[in-house]
Amino acid sequence: MLRNKKAKMGGAMVFVVIIAIAALVIGLMNLTGSPTPSQQAATKEQVKETVVEVVKETTGLSGKLVDCGSNHLTSTVVNMRNGLNKTGSETFDTTIYFTATDGSDAQSFSDTTSPTAVNFVCDKTSPKTYVGKVLSTSGVSGDSSFITGIDKGDGTQVTQLEENGVVYAKVTSDGNVEYTPTGSAKILNLVSEQHSLVECRSRDMLNDGYLFNISGTSAQAYTNSPGSFNSTVSGTATTALGDGGAFKFRLECQPHNDLTDVNLNDRGINYVLNNTATVFDNTLINLKWSIGGDSWKDATKIKGGAASGMTLAEDSAYANLEAVWRIPENEGGKHLVFDSNHELWMLLEGNAKTGQNPGATDNLDVSLETGGCFLSTGGTNLVKCGVRQDDVSNTVVHTAQIYTYDLS
Repeated sequence: MLRNKKAKMGGAMVFVVIIAIAALVIGLMNLTGSPTPSQQAATKEQVKETVVEVVKETTGLSGKLVDCGSNHLTSTVVNMRNGLNKTGSETFDTTIYFTATDGSDAQSFSDTTSPTAVNFVCDKTSPKTYVGKVLSTSGVSGDSSFITGIDKGDGTQVTQLEENGVVYAKVTSDGNVEYTPTGSAKILNLVSEQHSLVECRSRDMLNDGYLFNISGTSAQAYTNSPGSFNSTVSGTATTALGDGGAFKFRLECQPHNDLTDVNLNDRGINYVLNNTATVFDNTLINLKWSIGGDSWKDATKIKGGAASGMTLAEDSAYANLEAVWRIPENEGGKHLVFDSNHELWMLLEGNAKTGQNPGATDNLDVSLETGGCFLSTGGTNLVKCGVRQDDVSNTVVHTAQIYTYDLS
């Protein structure tokens, strides 16, 4: 009967049921005369087991509850390992904020290689759950905010940790970690990825050749400095489209300086296009993406078409731009990895309007902006995620990579 009504039972009802159970057992003991010491012990154990079962059924917890200790605190240590390093155990420092879901407490770590233990509130009667979010850091070997797993301690990586049947740490589908303090001490060995800046090269698919960039002498050279893709002929010539002409440019991107054990992705990538709207019909310009040219997929158009999905900060930052597409952070439930062996390729395809011949003032400007997590201006220890921050300038979370396709 208790099982059938667990969804309707609140804390007060749990207390009443426990008292009723205890009274029933005591009453039975009185009816049967004075119990022997062994009967008393067995009866107490039955009451204890019944109470635990009631708590399980009415709170949703499974397994045996863990004692928090007399001070009701769990001393916690958080480490961070780079999951992309398959040859060794590479840890790195991140800043991670833990906030109780009821807003009653917040803790943080800024050293995740040699961390100092922090005390979290522990309450086995009303377990307190914290959500941990990592701050993104831009750089050649920066920090990704996306948590991909937890090291179990025996060499295996998992998505949750249990103790006595109770899940006390779990990686969420959106790359954060939920933590319910139990016991006197815990160590969370989290797994994430180091993030890298982007460098790219571009191929003109219609003229069948890689484009020279203004800073390089080789058309196949990758560049990480904002610059121009000129033509398949030289770094000084430009690409002519002609009246109503078509274009089809493939951008191939890898980590800066071809670094290993890093990921271009954090929380998705925005492909931002700025052009002359009177010359190009942006509703007909399309973007596809793939890993190294395999299985091309349509990028989600979040501006310039019917689709939407921008944050308020992105909406403000892109107000005067023509089109924005999003490359996702996840695919098939897994965090996408774009590294030296899995380059991110993007194919931009479209036409000039009939009667329009793009000139030197009608270049295609592209900005690659990677999403991540940042400390919001909207509250203390409030971490938000997106491509643009919520400060006055709507600053990019990770350094943007900007390229111009020089047309004539």
